[in-house]
Amino acid sequence: MSQFLANAKQIAKEKVYEYTLEGNKYVKEAGRLIELYINDNIPKDTTFEDIQEIAFSILEKDKIPFLSKFISKTKINVAEYEWNHYVAESSKFKKNIRPLFLNLEFKSQIEEDPLLEAVTFLKDSFHKNKDLSQIKKENFPQEFIPKKIKRYIFESRDVKRKGKQRKIKAINGDKYEFLVYSLLKNRLDAGEIFIKNSLNFKSFEDDLVDNEYWEKNKEELIKDLDIPFLQMSIDEQQR
Repeated sequence: MSQFLANAKQIAKEKVYEYTLEGNKYVKEAGRLIELYINDNIPKDTTFEDIQEIAFSILEKDKIPFLSKFISKTKINVAEYEWNHYVAESSKFKKNIRPLFLNLEFKSQIEEDPLLEAVTFLKDSFHKNKDLSQIKKENFPQEFIPKKIKRYIFESRDVKRKGKQRKIKAINGDKYEFLVYSLLKNRLDAGEIFIKNSLNFKSFEDDLVDNEYWEKNKEELIKDLDIPFLQMSIDEQQR
């Protein structure tokens, strides 16, 4: 999991660098395009088609949308590149992480933990061979999704309804799945979520004996601890 996160950050940095280099190549042409609006040498009766032809001679038509997007962005969103990389690498985490995820039993300190609700949802979907991309967004548990992450998990999707094309808001299944894995890792590391029968991520309570065993073997257990104080009566402890 750590490797996926590290690779995404590195790839995102490289993509931002490439994007910046590409954009900077056309900044000069952007200035020339803007000058068309104040160029007194262009006759006032020049048609829009002729203006377009001049513009396309300065910069190819297919490069203009990229340039427009580049100069209109005040800040490059590195996280967007990271999330896009998770989608590109989805086949790898589905192959390597998903089988492990399906065979682990997670427990939480929090009752009715929203993240574990998402865990149950994913496990149920995978066991039933459901395609996450075909599930309506309303059916995804969403309470656990951090507010700042929602913009990357949700996407606009074109669908055909009653013979007409329309856009709907949907959840990207690959990003949703990776988010669950990522948050599980963070909370396992923080000791907030545990894995049953695990040595590294087990709950403190797993090391405790149950009440019935304690009541039956209390004296022997205390004796085995070899702590004299615990073997004293209450009156002796208070002296």
